[in-house]
Amino acid sequence: MAKQDEISYVETVSRVDNVSVSDFTSYLSRKPYSDISAGDYLMDISQLLKFLPPRPARVLDLGVGSGWTSEIFAHVGYAVVGLDISPDMIEIAKSKVTEGLNLRFYVHDYEKPFSFGLFDAVVMYDSLHHCENENQVIENICAALTPQGLFLAIEPGRGHSRSKAAADAARKYGTTERDMPFHYVKRVLVKKGFREVKQYMCLKQLSLFDLSKPTDGLRQLRHLVWLVLKTVRLGATSVIVAQK
Repeated sequence: MAKQDEISYVETVSRVDNVSVSDFTSYLSRKPYSDISAGDYLMDISQLLKFLPPRPARVLDLGVGSGWTSEIFAHVGYAVVGLDISPDMIEIAKSKVTEGLNLRFYVHDYEKPFSFGLFDAVVMYDSLHHCENENQVIENICAALTPQGLFLAIEPGRGHSRSKAAADAARKYGTTERDMPFHYVKRVLVKKGFREVKQYMCLKQLSLFDLSKPTDGLRQLRHLVWLVLKTVRLGATSVIVAQK
């Protein structure tokens, strides 16, 4: 049932939240700029850009929704293929394909093998935790990568599935919401053929203090240490970088 709800996500959200399909589509077409969390979204993508191989590499973007991540990668200079299980989402995404962008979108379930050639990098931004079979997804990704290819992801860690936001989304929209802590994702990646897997803190979680105040400088340092411990020890949201 979860997959069907994700396939018809636009219709489901419109019905459940009592908003018109056109209004919801308009919001999605302008995402991330239309979202209150635009700053967090853009910070995440900035982090991923730091780890992508040099342009013009081929990038496979999985679970793209309305396609805004793929559009940014293409504007930066990558050759991008974006996939999503929802036909409505891909229709919205295709509106972002403009002259001069090496950007293509297709309806595809990322739990099924890909047939779009080989890629220098595969990105999953906040989408692996929506899958039902992560072992199959990672196997598909490994097969789609060139030798030395990179897999990049930002995924919620321990406790995500029990958070209010995730529980509400699962209840209202039928989406799959799972924990994807780094230690578990690393184990799957290594099992499926990745030789090096690295973990980085997700910078959007870093609270900023006024460094012009000596006391706040100390608070900033303490918060940084706490975030490192939270990421490593408690399984908080991580940036994952794996090399085949």
